[in-house]
Amino acid sequence: CRRLVMEKIEAKKITQSQLLLAVLDANKKGSSVRYGFILGAGASVASGIPSGYKLASKWYEEIKESIGEDELKNWTGTIDGFDEDNIAASYTKVFKKRFEVDYHLGYQELQRHMDSAKPSIGYSFLAQVLDSTANKFVITTNFDTMTEDALFELGNAKPLVLGHEVLSKFINAVSPTRPTVIKIHRDFLFDPYNTDETIKELDAQWQESLKPVLTENAMIVLGYGGNDESLMNYLKNIGSCI
Repeated sequence: CRRLVMEKIEAKKITQSQLLLAVLDANKKGSSVRYGFILGAGASVASGIPSGYKLASKWYEEIKESIGEDELKNWTGTIDGFDEDNIAASYTKVFKKRFEVDYHLGYQELQRHMDSAKPSIGYSFLAQVLDSTANKFVITTNFDTMTEDALFELGNAKPLVLGHEVLSKFINAVSPTRPTVIKIHRDFLFDPYNTDETIKELDAQWQESLKPVLTENAMIVLGYGGNDESLMNYLKNIGSCI
C-alpha cells in the first residue's frame, strides 16, 4: 500500500442525542453517509453472555485453585503487565492456561453461554437499523449469534452472516442489499479464534475485504475495549494506507 502522512485528528465528544441525530440525518433521502458498527464482548452482556472480564476472572480463580502458588507465580511472571485488576487484558492467556489440557472444553463452555443467550433490547434496536436503513454492516470480535438472532426475530430480515474468513469474498461493500455480520474471529461453531496465536494478526482475507467497508462506512463502536491486537493494529494502520 502507499503510505500517507495523516494529520492528527482530535477526538470530539458528543452526546447520545447528537449521535442519534447524525444517524437520522444519514438516513435522509440523498445522503451519501453510511454508518457501520463494531461490536465487542460488552455489547452482549445484557443478552446474558458474560463479559471477557467476568470469564477471565472466573477462569483465573479456577487456575489458582488447581495449581500451586509457585507455578502460579511462574506463569503470571511470563505475562507482560499482568494485573489481576485488569484481567480482561490477559483474557487469551488466561483462557489458554485454564484449558491447556483441552481447548475444546473451553470452547464448549463458551458455547453453553451462547446457546442460552437471548438478544437484548439493544440488539433489537440494532436489527431495526440494519434492516430498515442503508447502514448494513456489523464487524464483531464476538462468536455469538445475537445480531443475526435479533434480525431473524424481525421476520423480514435475512442477514448475510460471514463467520469464517473464507467467506470474506462475499462482502458487498459498495451496494449491500442486506444486513451483513462479519465475524473476524469466526462464529462459535467454526473453531473460533481465542488465543494469542490466533488473534495476533487479522487474517489476510479479512484485511483485504474490510478495506472498502471501512472506506464506505463511518463506524460506531459498541462494547469493544480494544484488547484485541489483530483488529486494533489493523484499524490503526488502515487509515494511513490506500
